[in-house]
Formats: sequence, structure tokens, C-alpha cells
Amino acid sequence: MLRKRHVPINTKKGRSTIVRHKKSVLIVVFLLIWLASITSCTKLSSEIAVKNEFEQGNTNGNIHNDGFVTLKNKWLYYTNFNDNDNVYRKNQDGKDIKELADGHMGYEINAIGNWLYYISGSPGEVYKVDIDGKKDILLIDKKVGNLIVTNENIFYRQSFDNDWGKLYKTDLNGKNEILLANNIIEFAVSREWIYYSNREDGSSLYKMNFNGGNITKLNNEYSSSINVDGEFVYYTNYDDNQKLYKIKTDGTNKTMLSHDTCWNVNLYKNYIYYRNQSQKGRIYRMRLDGSENKMIIDKENCVSINVTDNFILFLIPTSTGGYFKANLDGRNIQKW
Repeated sequence: MLRKRHVPINTKKGRSTIVRHKKSVLIVVFLLIWLASITSCTKLSSEIAVKNEFEQGNTNGNIHNDGFVTLKNKWLYYTNFNDNDNVYRKNQDGKDIKELADGHMGYEINAIGNWLYYISGSPGEVYKVDIDGKKDILLIDKKVGNLIVTNENIFYRQSFDNDWGKLYKTDLNGKNEILLANNIIEFAVSREWIYYSNREDGSSLYKMNFNGGNITKLNNEYSSSINVDGEFVYYTNYDDNQKLYKIKTDGTNKTMLSHDTCWNVNLYKNYIYYRNQSQKGRIYRMRLDGSENKMIIDKENCVSINVTDNFILFLIPTSTGGYFKANLDGRNIQKW
């Protein structure tokens, strides 16, 4: 009979193998936990960055020109001049038209989140309506203008009686009102700064932060049509026949961009659009450095110039005029 050979077990070696295996498992588990934490932190940081990213409901230039239109998520939100100036929306191709607010005229439209903010009349009370038109809510029951809404605040200028010119901010529900300045002509915002013409100092250009602090004077000129892009503020100088200037946000490097008398200035992306009062109100366009300045709309008495990604919208306030739109280079003019 063959006997089964007995093979001695090296218990010391076996224990060592088990310990190494456990260590390997622990290392893998630790690495998985570490990777998960890194992924989670990255996602959280990204979410915080998105949450804190500055958003503005319409451009400063459009708001200074009555804010008839704004573009958000491929939808146009606009004042329908063919229906008592009520607030509407439609696709950029002109389809899926829907009325959002009825019963009061809507101007200075701002789109933030799932809401549109606007003033009823010019000046008027501040309302908000959801993008489906299901809720239309009165937020601020007083006459205001220069309505600019960000993802955190509503800013406006009081525009009635003895309080004309006071600059306020509120939260997005029209609550927690704070007075920021007592006497301004107009203002524009850009991220954490407000740029405004200070009527208490000859309407010179000033800036302050969103809390009303760090007030800084930028020039000594009557400044209007205020637009902002990057490190420059653009404005018309009333003390110099409303010629168009730009100045750095720290008050240096003032530069004249045009010898024309410029009204209805609207800066949109890489261009400045304006009514050339020196040429009977025709619309001109130039680059931000003043180059390529030329007429693009050969019609007199154009006002209220609004600009979106794809077209210009403007008004000719005559019996034979009305509201028109055109390509950004002025071609293909048609009734709006």
C-alpha cells in the first residue's frame, strides 16, 4: 500500500503571505476612497464655481435703450409692439411664439434663471414672470428705470418725483432694499462693480462695489451711455459734444474713439453700435478700439438700438417708421 506523503506546512511563510494580501487590500481600498474624495471635491468645486459665476439678465447697452429684447438658451424674450407692448417669447427662427405677461407694457427685460424681470411702463413698477408665463408677480411698487438684474440682485434707479436718481439694490424677490447712491443719472454693472454718473459731482464717472463701498472717481466729465467691457468703461462725454470715449476701470488711459456726436450707444461683444447724431440719426458701428467705424443703417432718426447675437432691433419714431430689425452688419432690414 502506497502511503500519502506528508508535506510539512511552513506556517511562518503562510502567515506572511496573508499579511501581505491584507495590506494590498487595504492599500487598494485606501486608493479607492482617496480617488472618490478627489472626484467629490472636484465636483463640489465645480458646482461652487458655477453657482458663483456672475450672470446678468441683459446687457447694459440694451437696458439703456429700453431693453426690448434679450436672448437666453436660444429663446428670445421681447416686447411685442403689435400687442400692447406685452412680454413675449419665441425661438430665434420666429416660431413657438407665446405671450408671457399681459395687461401691462414690459420694458428693460432681464432673463435670470427661470424668470424674466421687467418694468411695466417707462419708468414703471418691477415685475417678474416665469419663462412659461404662469406667474406674473409685482416685486417693487414704485416707478423705476435702468433695471439691471444679476443672479443675486436687482439694481435700479428711482425715477419718480423727489426721489429721482436714487440707486437701490434688492434681492431677487424685491426685498431687503439697500440705498447705494443718492443722486445718479444712470449706471452699468460688471461683475462686482457698478459704474455710474454722479449727479452730485457734475455727472462725473464713478465706480463702487455692489455693497456701495470702495467709491472711486474715474473722470471729471459729464458721462452718459455707460457700457463696460473687460478693463474699459465706454461713455459719451457731454462736455465734449457727446463724443465717445473709453477709460480703464482704474481711471487711466482715457481715449477718444469717435469725433461723432454719439447717442443710443450699445456695446455688444466686439462692436459698439450707436446713433450718429452728426449724420441725422443713422446707425454706425465700430470696433472697441474705434477702428472700422462706418454707417450700417442708412435710415434717419434711429433710436432705441438693441442688439442680440443675430440681429439689431431699432425704432424710427415717425408716422412712416416703426420697429425694424437687421443683420449685425446692417443688411436685410425688415419690419420687426
